Amino acid sequence: MSHDKERDRKYGIKYRANHPELVLYNSTMRAELKLEVLTHYGPNSSLGCCWEDCEVTDIDMLTLDHINDDGHKHLSKSGKKLNGRQLYSWAKKNLYPNTLQTLCGSHQLKKLIEAHRDKKFAV
Repeated sequence: MSHDKERDRKYGIKYRANHPELVLYNSTMRAELKLEVLTHYGPNSSLGCCWEDCEVTDIDMLTLDHINDDGHKHLSKSGKKLNGRQLYSWAKKNLYPNTLQTLCGSHQLKKLIEAHRDKKFAV
C-alpha cells in the first residue's frame, strides 16, 4: 500500500478549512503547553532564558535545551527525534526531569558553537 502524501496534504487543508474551531483549539493548547514547560524550566520558574544575564523573555525566541547535550536520547520508536511539541509533552508527562533548561535561540546556538570549539581544540 503506497502512501500518497499529496492526497494527505490536500485532505488536511480541506479538514482545517472545515473545522476552524479545532485548529484554534489545537493551536491554543500547543501555546499553553509551551508556555507552561518553558516557564517551568526558566530561571526561578519564570519565562526567560537561563543563560547568565540574558534578558530574553519572548516565548517565540525561547526553546528547550538538553543541559548535557544528550538530545539524541529522545528518539521515538521510529528513530526520529522528538519535535518541540513532543518534547514539551514528554517533559510534562515525565514530571519535568532536571535534564532540560530554557534557552533563547541565540544562547542555544552559542552553546553549540562553544561545544564544537572545545572538541576542535581538545588535546
